[in-house]
Amino acid sequence: MTISGDGLIHEAINGVMHRPDKDQFMETIAFGFIPAGTANGLHKSVMEYSGEEHGIHNAAFTCAKGRKTNMDLTEITLEYNPDKKVYMFLAMSWAVVADVDLNSEAIRWAGEARFYIWGVYRGIN
Repeated sequence: MTISGDGLIHEAINGVMHRPDKDQFMETIAFGFIPAGTANGLHKSVMEYSGEEHGIHNAAFTCAKGRKTNMDLTEITLEYNPDKKVYMFLAMSWAVVADVDLNSEAIRWAGEARFYIWGVYRGIN
C-alpha cells in the first residue's frame, strides 16, 4: 500500500513488472493506495469504477475491506532505448495534458490551480 500520488504508484508497479518472477508475484499481491498527491488520477479512476466517492477515508476503507479489481497496464518501449520498458496505468492523452502535468511542477506552490495556470500559459504560447 502507498500513501502517495500517482508517481510512487507508478514506480512501485514498474519495479514489480521488472522482476524476473513478475507473473507469480502479481498473483500473490494487490496494490492499495491512499491519495496524497495533487491530482490522484489513478485513485479517482479506481474509486469511480468501484462506485465509491474519492477521498482519503473511502480509499482507506476500500483497502481495509480488501476490495480488488483488475486493471490493464500499457507497456511502452522507448524509442531511443528499446531495451527499456515502461509500464503505465493511466490512459495516454494529448501531449498537452502530459506537458501540463509534468511541467507545472515549476509552480507547485500554486497547488491544484497549477494545472489551470500552466494550461493557460501553454495555450497562449
